[in-house]
Amino acid sequence: MRRSGQYGWTTQGRRRRGLTGPALGLSMACAGACASDGADPIAGEATRGMSGSPAVGEPQAVPLDPAGSVVPGSEEDAAGLGGEAQDPAVIANPEPGAGDGEGDGAFPEPPTGSAGCGQASPPLAAGDRALTVDGVARSYVLDLPNGYDGERPYPIVFAFHGATTSGRFFRSAFYGNLLSTMADEAILVHPDALGDPSAWDNQADVPFFDALLTELSAALCVDEARVFATGHSSGGFFTNTLGCQRGDVLRAIAPISGGGPFGFGAGSCTGQVAVWVAHAENDETVAFENGENSRDRWLSANACSPEIRPITPDPCVEYSGCAAGSAVRWCVYQDGHDWPDFAPAGIWDFFRDL
Repeated sequence: MRRSGQYGWTTQGRRRRGLTGPALGLSMACAGACASDGADPIAGEATRGMSGSPAVGEPQAVPLDPAGSVVPGSEEDAAGLGGEAQDPAVIANPEPGAGDGEGDGAFPEPPTGSAGCGQASPPLAAGDRALTVDGVARSYVLDLPNGYDGERPYPIVFAFHGATTSGRFFRSAFYGNLLSTMADEAILVHPDALGDPSAWDNQADVPFFDALLTELSAALCVDEARVFATGHSSGGFFTNTLGCQRGDVLRAIAPISGGGPFGFGAGSCTGQVAVWVAHAENDETVAFENGENSRDRWLSANACSPEIRPITPDPCVEYSGCAAGSAVRWCVYQDGHDWPDFAPAGIWDFFRDL
């Protein structure tokens, strides 16, 4: 085991390997800053890394299950969009279960119900939905808990896919698989990025997040004290951005295989969030140092000490001494740029104990 920087540790001695799925070129990765933390998308630089991508705010047609097409999230779709996702043959996400043993699995603070609480039935149906933001048509997939109760405030989780994929694919069991742990306990939102290939852009997508939260809080019974975000690769970069720019709205974030937030410490962040960070030590698309830098920035923001303790799931540790309610967990794994199979349970155990 070796120390890494002021706060972290990484494993050493295990053979490094490449991507377990089809290789991704850097241009298909995430944020125009995959090799280092040098870019500054918070200052206005787009996180999209492909030349020829549409300008910020340019609408993109997002077909949702048209007749005769490959259904997003199917095995056929997984085979063709494996870049940001795991090979379905190797994914092993856990079934829903109890918490991680560190708490009682119940939210410790009382909920704060949104304006949408009290309606007998939700005015928004689950499934593929559309929303116009600044004149641009946007899309997302909405999932409501089984037996949704309009009198009960639910936590809401926003899940941001990796570049070149979609919200529906991230929603599937072949990729993010968050429904395996959150389906009965949270409102789950999988938005779609714009572009060809798709990637998250701060200038266009922070307003998209704001509009989504406003619409959903007005129509559904949302626990405004428990608004969460997670994302992979391009979505991991964007999740870090939201943790900085919307730290007064978000309770916690879980960025994976990402980097940033850029400009942190320069007065551009607001509020304080709890953070669950995961990055593969052998990630060849987004350098491992990006994850380490993100971890160290959140540790500094949350006044954590360098001491760590092991915590479930097995690759993860939690830092001591963090500001009350602003824990930081760090998970190092060895699956290249793939979404880790322990993420659904690990993220939800972290969120649900806040």
